Amino acid sequence: MKRSEAASYARWSAATACLLALLTAGVYLDRKWVAHREKEKAPPPAPAGVARQESKLTFSKGLGAQKLFTVEASRATNFKDNAASLLEDVKITIFGKTGARHDVIHTHSCEYEKDGQRIVCSGEVQLELESAEVAERTRENRGTASEKVHVETRGVTFNRETGIAKSDQPVKFVFPNGQGQAIGVEYRSEEGAVRLLREVSFQLVPGNATQESKTAGMTVPEPVRVHASNADFDRDSRVMHLRGQVEARTASARLRAGEIRLSLDKTFHAERLLAIAGAEGKEPELDAHGKDDKLHLTGKTFAASFAPEGWLTRMEAAGGVKGSRENASDADDFSADHASMELRPRLNQPKDLHLRGDVQLTSKLEKTGESRTLATSALLVE
Repeated sequence: MKRSEAASYARWSAATACLLALLTAGVYLDRKWVAHREKEKAPPPAPAGVARQESKLTFSKGLGAQKLFTVEASRATNFKDNAASLLEDVKITIFGKTGARHDVIHTHSCEYEKDGQRIVCSGEVQLELESAEVAERTRENRGTASEKVHVETRGVTFNRETGIAKSDQPVKFVFPNGQGQAIGVEYRSEEGAVRLLREVSFQLVPGNATQESKTAGMTVPEPVRVHASNADFDRDSRVMHLRGQVEARTASARLRAGEIRLSLDKTFHAERLLAIAGAEGKEPELDAHGKDDKLHLTGKTFAASFAPEGWLTRMEAAGGVKGSRENASDADDFSADHASMELRPRLNQPKDLHLRGDVQLTSKLEKTGESRTLATSALLVE
């Protein structure tokens, strides 16, 4: 081979070698770049002590074909040496045995015990009681007014097996024409029942019509303030059972009893109140006063009706009714089988007293001291 040809071949071999080296380097760099980009896009590695992290956790419990409740969390973190997982942005939706409810428990974070029994939420927790029908209307923007009960507390434990959520912390609750507070709450999801454990107090406030009357210069009624030792609210029947030295008070009247049952309508507005002796054995007792007189009344049962706007319209007492009425000129003592009073609109003040059934009345004139006795089947006391 000539020297010139050998040199040319050497140059060609060197160029080929350089090209191959460049191609190899290019492929290597491209792979490194792809690996770098994939590493950037990949989720960060689990912190020390964390076994696994996953997003969008969901599980449910059902009874046959009916779903009872669903638990959702935006993220779940499982720890290596911990018997509980951390759930974030937690939402528990309760449907009930018939699917007629859409109650929701929501909180920022909870610990989910790996044995599958309890979900412990130490922070603030909101509970909303709502029917499936109302929830559907709300989703379709067809709702005209608030028709739910809103409860706020903290430190809630939800038992997945029993469906019971419980807290011993202070509780605040709001419903369409009322608001109040208590200490401790227990929610039984399968029955749709809420129990306020102790120190229950709330007030029934006027509705929208009353607010309109305020702007028109009309008299706005005082709220009805209620106190009780504890209370049970049946979500499906919308009846609240208040027990233990119960008192319902307005600016001009006070009703005391061993138990009061407060019925709400479909929109969770107060509809009817029934007072009985209850387990405490304390018969209902009413004290009321007007501008010029005072009234005291007892009986086995007391019932009161509410106007849709929120004020009381009528009160009735039945069973061994006894009482007294005093004003500046005379004093009456009476007994009857039944007593009823219409109340002045917006004022919650009794008007005339109607007595029926074996009426006995003893009147005493303050000026002369003269007494008169009357027995009749019915009597109107003005």
